[in-house]
Amino acid sequence: MVLPYYELATHLGKDQPFYALQPCGLDGLQPPLTSIEEMAACYIKALRQVQPKGAYQLGGWSFGGLVAFEMARQLHQAGEKVSKLAIFDTLAPIPNNQPSFWDSLKFLVTTVPQSIYPYLLDYWELICDAASIPSTFEQILSPHWWTSLLENATITHLFPQETRLRMLDELTIERIMRIFWANSQATLNYSPQSYPKAIALFKSNEPLTTTDTTLGWGQLTNSVVLHSVPGNHLTMLKTPNVQALAQELNKYLIS
Repeated sequence: MVLPYYELATHLGKDQPFYALQPCGLDGLQPPLTSIEEMAACYIKALRQVQPKGAYQLGGWSFGGLVAFEMARQLHQAGEKVSKLAIFDTLAPIPNNQPSFWDSLKFLVTTVPQSIYPYLLDYWELICDAASIPSTFEQILSPHWWTSLLENATITHLFPQETRLRMLDELTIERIMRIFWANSQATLNYSPQSYPKAIALFKSNEPLTTTDTTLGWGQLTNSVVLHSVPGNHLTMLKTPNVQALAQELNKYLIS
């Protein structure tokens, strides 16, 4: 679930720490959280294991932008300093931003098929090596074969063996759909409070449907700093667009 951030983390450079948080419940040991407030509190607890005190730099893409916003709000309320809050092409959770059925259908039919392939390829490389494609249906069903694929996949050589095996266990349709459903319910039920500090909004050149240049975030904070980056909602984190995003983000982080 955090693999889409991989290229961005790489292009930010080795000197910039980058931590991505998996959704609770993806391991199958506990149910997914169903409120953004609970998710933010859970992630803050994980964040403090790495950095007990602020100042914190937070960010999130798509649904992750909502959670990052709530994390920043909760940390500020607790007296912690949040020095940076970057939101990547996320519609603010306000009533006017509820997409219509036809807008959602148009996005699924036109944008998704053209843009989702690079992400599918990433996940395929995570678990599969072209030279190991099975010759029989029985091999496909064999847990041993899938484990072997994960062991040999090029991209997974970047991760320890324990992490690779855990990824294989987590990449199941059932778990991902449970997380997707929980996130959808959390979004619909979220009633955000205002945030008194600035938000950096990194908006794609093909923005999501809205006439508000701040994607609605101007109703939740007094200061929204816009950064325009190439691509659409799905391709802004992929090559070649991610290089421009990383450059803009690096400028923001050191400002």
